[in-house]
Amino acid sequence: MLIRCHPFVLGPIKTAFLHVMQLNQEPRCISRKISEFANDNGVFDSEPFNARGIQNTFQSDSRNDIREWVFLPVEIIYHRPPERMKYNSYPVYQSKVMMDTDLYSPMAYDGLKSVLKTGNPIGYNKCFESTSNYGKVFVESNGLNYYGTYKEFAVIDNRLALSKATTYAAVKSPDTGSTEVKLVAYDSCGRICKSFCRVPGVVNDYKPCNGAIRVTTDNPKMYGRHYGESVSDLWTFPSNGHCPSTADSEYFIKFNCDFKNDWPWKKEEITKSVSTDLAKVPTPKERSTVKTSSSLEVGAVGSSIPGCLLGHRCVVARSCGPCVDGERLPCLKSYTMYAWCRGGRFNIRRCVGRSQFDPVRGQCTVNQHNGIPLM
Repeated sequence: MLIRCHPFVLGPIKTAFLHVMQLNQEPRCISRKISEFANDNGVFDSEPFNARGIQNTFQSDSRNDIREWVFLPVEIIYHRPPERMKYNSYPVYQSKVMMDTDLYSPMAYDGLKSVLKTGNPIGYNKCFESTSNYGKVFVESNGLNYYGTYKEFAVIDNRLALSKATTYAAVKSPDTGSTEVKLVAYDSCGRICKSFCRVPGVVNDYKPCNGAIRVTTDNPKMYGRHYGESVSDLWTFPSNGHCPSTADSEYFIKFNCDFKNDWPWKKEEITKSVSTDLAKVPTPKERSTVKTSSSLEVGAVGSSIPGCLLGHRCVVARSCGPCVDGERLPCLKSYTMYAWCRGGRFNIRRCVGRSQFDPVRGQCTVNQHNGIPLM
């Protein structure tokens, strides 16, 4: 019988840092010694450092549920790193191997030398993949109006003069209110990549941005409700079985890892490219003084139930205006969505799983409904 060591928080996730030992005739998970890890002879079930994935908790505001996250495709443009000067692949002229430079180096070609110049930015003292033929670029999302982070990486080819790769960054779902998030990218040495955001209304035009974006449910969404939908939206699959393809316009944000010595977030560039973000993230003062345009009075003249559209298709049975902290109201014609007043303004929330909002209790409960939407 094969026994695996399981972490206690996130379920049965295989780890290379633990192994099974018999203590008092009972199997226990014990931390491996450094010598055991360094001299792995196959006794323990482990995996190479470069093969490990990243296990995210999908935690958002104290909840761990992947259904409360959406996925954005992110493109990585990667320049050849400066620390590895030559690879063991050389051009041959008249039967002579030219070992002055390798086949892939941009410095060997006049057309690339001038446009692909790199600097030597400071990185970590130990970079596990800096001299390898392949490496990783990590992409992180850090919530600005929610508590949650996500981390993933793209595998890139260190040999090529210029290459690109795709990964997918998860952020909190905007179904219950707009998501404000900061996206950053860096290589395995900790060197920051420059962020570029799509210019609204312009196809295939990207300008420098600071990576802080607001994700809403407005069209075009440019995200998938789950990883599979994000992949399907990014790629076009011809019905005749021809080769799938992608379009640059499907990415909202890209990162350029050019290894130059300049500051990755230039103030003048960010100022000029504010419009490249999905929406400008307001300051706390602006949030408290500006009335959102999505709060609108609805309902026919003479209706006995006035309504206020709070956004995200949520209409509550009251007039628009300040609310009392803690007040909770159901969204009309919805079983799961409700408005929760915090700080004098309503925030849209959604019940998860099989639960629905109970307006009497003011909380999500598992009840059977009679097929008629809440009114």
